[in-house]
Amino acid sequence: MVVLKYIICAAAAYFIGCLNAAYIYSSKIKNDDIRKYGSGNAGSTNVLRVYGIKAALPVFLFDTFKGFAVVFLTGLFTNKEVLAEVIAALFVVCGHNWPFFMSYRGGKGVAASLGACLALEPLCGAIALVTAILVIIAFRMVSLGALVGFVAACISVYLISGDIILFSGILILTALTFYQHRGNIKRIINGSESKIGEKKKEK
Repeated sequence: MVVLKYIICAAAAYFIGCLNAAYIYSSKIKNDDIRKYGSGNAGSTNVLRVYGIKAALPVFLFDTFKGFAVVFLTGLFTNKEVLAEVIAALFVVCGHNWPFFMSYRGGKGVAASLGACLALEPLCGAIALVTAILVIIAFRMVSLGALVGFVAACISVYLISGDIILFSGILILTALTFYQHRGNIKRIINGSESKIGEKKKEK
Protein backbone atom coordinates (compact mmCIF):
# COMPACT_ATOMS: atom_id res chain seq x y z
CA MET A 1 0.00 0.00 0.00
CA VAL A 2 2.87 2.39 0.73
CA VAL A 3 4.36 1.87 -2.73
CA LEU A 4 0.93 2.29 -4.32
CA LYS A 5 0.51 5.59 -2.51
CA TYR A 6 3.76 6.89 -3.97
CA ILE A 7 2.80 5.66 -7.44
CA ILE A 8 -0.53 7.49 -7.22
CA CYS A 9 1.19 10.68 -6.07
CA ALA A 10 3.76 10.46 -8.87
CA ALA A 11 1.22 9.70 -11.61
CA ALA A 12 -1.22 12.42 -10.53
CA ALA A 13 1.59 14.96 -10.24
CA TYR A 14 2.96 14.11 -13.68
CA PHE A 15 -0.39 14.43 -15.44
CA ILE A 16 -1.17 17.73 -13.72
CA GLY A 17 2.32 18.92 -14.63
CA CYS A 18 1.53 18.22 -18.29
CA LEU A 19 -0.94 21.13 -18.23
CA ASN A 20 1.46 23.57 -19.88
CA ALA A 21 0.13 27.12 -19.67
CA ALA A 22 2.42 28.51 -22.38
CA TYR A 23 1.31 25.90 -24.90
CA ILE A 24 -2.35 26.22 -23.93
CA TYR A 25 -2.18 30.01 -24.33
CA SER A 26 -0.41 29.91 -27.68
CA SER A 27 -2.60 27.16 -29.13
CA LYS A 28 -5.99 28.27 -27.80
CA ILE A 29 -5.61 32.06 -27.79
CA LYS A 30 -3.07 32.64 -30.57
CA ASN A 31 -3.85 29.54 -32.66
CA ASP A 32 -0.13 28.88 -32.84
CA ASP A 33 2.63 26.89 -31.16
CA ILE A 34 4.94 28.89 -28.88
CA ARG A 35 7.67 26.32 -29.52
CA LYS A 36 8.09 27.60 -33.08
CA TYR A 37 9.43 30.93 -31.84
CA GLY A 38 12.14 32.44 -29.70
CA SER A 39 13.96 29.77 -27.73
CA GLY A 40 11.59 27.03 -28.89
CA ASN A 41 10.61 26.51 -25.28
CA ALA A 42 7.06 26.28 -23.89
CA GLY A 43 7.57 28.43 -20.82
CA SER A 44 6.81 31.89 -19.44
CA THR A 45 10.17 33.38 -20.44
CA ASN A 46 9.59 32.51 -24.08
CA VAL A 47 6.01 33.79 -23.81
CA LEU A 48 7.46 37.06 -22.49
CA ARG A 49 9.83 37.20 -25.46
CA VAL A 50 7.19 36.39 -28.05
CA TYR A 51 3.88 37.74 -26.71
CA GLY A 52 4.86 40.20 -23.97
CA ILE A 53 4.40 40.64 -20.24
CA LYS A 54 0.57 40.56 -20.26
CA ALA A 55 0.68 37.00 -21.55
CA ALA A 56 3.79 35.90 -19.66
CA LEU A 57 2.61 36.88 -16.17
CA PRO A 58 -0.51 34.68 -16.04
CA VAL A 59 1.47 31.82 -17.62
CA PHE A 60 4.14 32.15 -14.91
CA LEU A 61 1.53 32.37 -12.15
CA PHE A 62 -0.37 29.35 -13.45
CA ASP A 63 2.75 27.18 -13.62
CA THR A 64 3.89 28.35 -10.19
CA PHE A 65 0.47 27.63 -8.71
CA LYS A 66 0.47 24.23 -10.44
CA GLY A 67 3.71 23.24 -8.71
CA PHE A 68 2.52 24.60 -5.37
CA ALA A 69 -0.94 23.02 -5.54
CA VAL A 70 0.33 19.55 -6.40
CA VAL A 71 2.73 19.46 -3.45
CA PHE A 72 0.21 21.06 -1.09
CA LEU A 73 -2.55 18.60 -2.02
CA THR A 74 -0.12 15.70 -1.73
CA GLY A 75 0.65 16.89 1.79
CA LEU A 76 -3.05 16.81 2.63
CA PHE A 77 -3.44 13.37 1.06
CA THR A 78 -0.46 11.87 2.91
CA ASN A 79 -0.64 13.83 6.18
CA LYS A 80 2.44 15.93 5.29
CA GLU A 81 4.72 13.01 4.46
CA VAL A 82 7.89 14.66 3.19
CA LEU A 83 8.92 11.85 0.83
CA ALA A 84 5.52 11.85 -0.86
CA GLU A 85 5.64 15.64 -1.22
CA VAL A 86 9.13 15.47 -2.74
CA ILE A 87 8.04 12.77 -5.19
CA ALA A 88 5.07 14.92 -6.20
CA ALA A 89 7.34 17.94 -6.64
CA LEU A 90 9.72 16.04 -8.91
CA PHE A 91 6.97 14.52 -11.04
CA VAL A 92 4.97 17.72 -11.52
CA VAL A 93 8.14 19.35 -12.85
CA CYS A 94 8.85 16.33 -15.06
CA GLY A 95 5.31 16.61 -16.42
CA HIS A 96 5.88 20.26 -17.21
CA ASN A 97 9.26 19.64 -18.83
CA TRP A 98 8.36 16.46 -20.73
CA PRO A 99 4.57 16.35 -21.29
CA PHE A 100 3.49 13.24 -23.17
CA PHE A 101 0.86 15.01 -25.31
CA MET A 102 3.42 17.57 -26.54
CA SER A 103 5.89 14.94 -27.76
CA TYR A 104 7.82 15.46 -24.50
CA ARG A 105 8.80 19.02 -25.50
CA GLY A 106 7.60 21.30 -22.72
CA GLY A 107 9.18 24.02 -20.63
CA LYS A 108 12.22 24.27 -18.41
CA GLY A 109 10.32 23.89 -15.16
CA VAL A 110 11.39 27.06 -13.36
CA ALA A 111 7.93 28.28 -12.35
CA ALA A 112 6.69 24.79 -11.47
CA SER A 113 9.84 24.15 -9.43
CA LEU A 114 9.43 27.48 -7.65
CA GLY A 115 5.84 26.63 -6.73
CA ALA A 116 6.93 23.22 -5.49
CA CYS A 117 9.68 24.79 -3.37
CA LEU A 118 7.24 27.27 -1.88
CA ALA A 119 5.03 24.37 -0.81
CA LEU A 120 7.88 22.17 0.43
CA GLU A 121 9.63 24.89 2.45
CA PRO A 122 8.01 28.36 2.11
CA LEU A 123 10.95 30.35 3.48
CA CYS A 124 13.44 28.65 1.15
CA GLY A 125 11.11 29.16 -1.80
CA ALA A 126 10.79 32.83 -0.90
CA ILE A 127 14.58 33.17 -0.65
CA ALA A 128 14.92 31.58 -4.10
CA LEU A 129 12.34 33.95 -5.57
CA VAL A 130 13.85 37.11 -4.06
CA THR A 131 17.36 36.05 -5.09
CA ALA A 132 16.20 35.34 -8.64
CA ILE A 133 14.46 38.71 -8.90
CA LEU A 134 17.55 40.58 -7.68
CA VAL A 135 19.82 38.76 -10.16
CA ILE A 136 17.37 39.37 -13.02
CA ILE A 137 17.22 43.09 -12.17
CA ALA A 138 21.01 43.29 -11.99
CA PHE A 139 21.88 41.29 -15.12
CA ARG A 140 18.61 41.26 -17.12
CA MET A 141 18.96 37.50 -17.66
CA VAL A 142 16.03 35.35 -16.53
CA SER A 143 18.05 32.16 -16.94
CA LEU A 144 20.82 33.40 -14.66
CA GLY A 145 18.27 34.49 -12.08
CA ALA A 146 16.65 31.05 -12.12
CA LEU A 147 19.98 29.25 -11.72
CA VAL A 148 21.24 31.44 -8.88
CA GLY A 149 17.81 31.38 -7.24
CA PHE A 150 17.75 27.60 -7.03
CA VAL A 151 21.30 27.47 -5.72
CA ALA A 152 20.10 29.83 -2.98
CA ALA A 153 17.16 27.48 -2.33
CA CYS A 154 19.53 24.53 -1.87
CA ILE A 155 21.78 26.42 0.52
CA SER A 156 18.89 27.84 2.54
CA VAL A 157 17.02 24.53 2.91
CA TYR A 158 20.23 22.87 4.08
CA LEU A 159 20.82 25.58 6.69
CA ILE A 160 17.21 26.08 7.77
CA SER A 161 15.62 22.64 7.61
CA GLY A 162 18.32 20.01 7.82
CA ASP A 163 15.85 17.41 6.55
CA ILE A 164 17.86 15.16 4.20
CA ILE A 165 14.82 14.12 2.15
CA LEU A 166 13.70 17.71 1.68
CA PHE A 167 17.24 18.83 0.85
CA SER A 168 17.64 15.98 -1.64
CA GLY A 169 14.37 16.90 -3.34
CA ILE A 170 15.29 20.56 -3.80
CA LEU A 171 18.78 19.54 -4.88
CA ILE A 172 17.27 17.36 -7.62
CA LEU A 173 14.95 20.20 -8.67
CA THR A 174 18.02 22.42 -8.90
CA ALA A 175 19.87 19.80 -10.94
CA LEU A 176 16.90 19.55 -13.32
CA THR A 177 16.89 23.34 -13.66
CA PHE A 178 20.60 23.35 -14.53
CA TYR A 179 20.10 20.49 -17.00
CA GLN A 180 17.23 22.26 -18.74
CA HIS A 181 19.33 25.43 -18.92
CA ARG A 182 22.51 23.78 -20.20
CA GLY A 183 22.32 25.75 -23.44
CA ASN A 184 21.73 28.98 -21.53
CA ILE A 185 24.74 28.25 -19.32
CA LYS A 186 26.97 27.98 -22.39
CA ARG A 187 25.60 31.30 -23.71
CA ILE A 188 26.04 32.98 -20.33
CA ILE A 189 29.68 31.89 -20.30
CA ASN A 190 30.38 33.11 -23.83
CA GLY A 191 28.36 36.31 -23.38
CA SER A 192 25.63 35.61 -25.93
CA GLU A 193 22.69 34.92 -23.60
CA SER A 194 19.52 36.89 -24.36
CA LYS A 195 18.68 39.74 -22.02
CA ILE A 196 15.32 41.24 -21.15
CA GLY A 197 14.49 43.95 -23.67
CA GLU A 198 16.56 42.46 -26.48
CA LYS A 199 14.87 41.24 -29.62
CA LYS A 200 15.42 37.62 -30.59
CA LYS A 201 15.03 36.31 -34.10
CA GLU A 202 12.29 33.79 -34.68
CA LYS A 203 13.23 30.22 -35.36
